[in-house]
Amino acid sequence: MAAASLFVVVVVVSTAMLSARDTGSVAQPDVDGAVTPALVADHVDGGSTVGAASTAPSPAPGTFHAVGPKAYELSRQGSHRPPGDARAYVQQLLPRSEAGDGTASYEIYLTVLECRTFTSDRVDQLAQSAALVGAEKAFLERSERLLRECGALVLDRDLYPGNWLEKAALQGSVEGQLGYARSPKDVLGTYADILADPERAVAWKHTAGQYLETLARSGSIDAVAELARDYEHGGIVPRDPVAAYAYNLALQQVNPNYVSPLVMQSLDAELSADQRARARLLANTLHGACCVP
Repeated sequence: MAAASLFVVVVVVSTAMLSARDTGSVAQPDVDGAVTPALVADHVDGGSTVGAASTAPSPAPGTFHAVGPKAYELSRQGSHRPPGDARAYVQQLLPRSEAGDGTASYEIYLTVLECRTFTSDRVDQLAQSAALVGAEKAFLERSERLLRECGALVLDRDLYPGNWLEKAALQGSVEGQLGYARSPKDVLGTYADILADPERAVAWKHTAGQYLETLARSGSIDAVAELARDYEHGGIVPRDPVAAYAYNLALQQVNPNYVSPLVMQSLDAELSADQRARARLLANTLHGACCVP
């Protein structure tokens, strides 16, 4: 791949790592390795389809709730780890992870992530946020407890640096695959790591797009919403106003409250009458694929 294309991919990944998914995000141009999901390829002139896995994974019990006969959204909030030594908890999960259990690998990822957060500079930002809502004392108690519980895990050079999120995704965890697409930093490492191995960033972008398309077909509202944002602003997939309108309209067909009317008005203003008609047809196709058994 040309050096210029690799640079653009690094810019796209860096933008995602800075969480630039708000309405003020700058759209990124199409690059080598971009993914055009099969559901939208027909309306893209000259678009090439990247096939997704034929079998979609199922979410783990207790991590999701149904929002329709097929559609679901994830509901887990953080790790299920009980109080106590974090390293011991990870060691309990290791046999399941090594046997291919993506849920166990994802739980290890959440445990490591929690420890990494509370032993990093980010804890100061969290403390300030807690103080603003009057929860400073509770946050301090939790922080002190986690520092004690995470000590042994942070020092474990085998367990702590592991790429548990990528492993969970490869093992078929729905949470892992969504996390893989949403959290490139947790897969690729720092900016320096990306610059040292830009081809890995290209591979992440390609794989993340495949995961999202497959999950969207399986009924994951989270994946549909992620693709809607990406088509609106550009990122894992190229910016595409028609696809953005269609994905958001499909979300509205599941629940009108999923998408703000202001977002739809903004997207609608970008489209011609012909594009709007194509977007509505595409929305029906998307809704049928993701949300109708």
